[in-house]
Amino acid sequence: MQVPQQRDGWSCGLHMLRFMEHWTGKELSPQFHGMDTCTTFRAKLASTLINSSMNEVINIQEDIRHIQTEQMQQKKDE
Repeated sequence: MQVPQQRDGWSCGLHMLRFMEHWTGKELSPQFHGMDTCTTFRAKLASTLINSSMNEVINIQEDIRHIQTEQMQQKKDE
């Protein structure tokens, strides 16, 4: 099977998680080949972990919303 390889020496964990996400049991889904391994998947993974109902540090979600609100307000004020 032809599988795209990571292009750096430090993203092997991300690459493996992404591979697992797109494995159908027989082959890789077409989305695996079209998605940027590092940038897009890192952001998606961080968001998934932070917003998970299993996240024991749930108050971080409110902190992030507060920071986002502040940043949006700063942009409006500029």
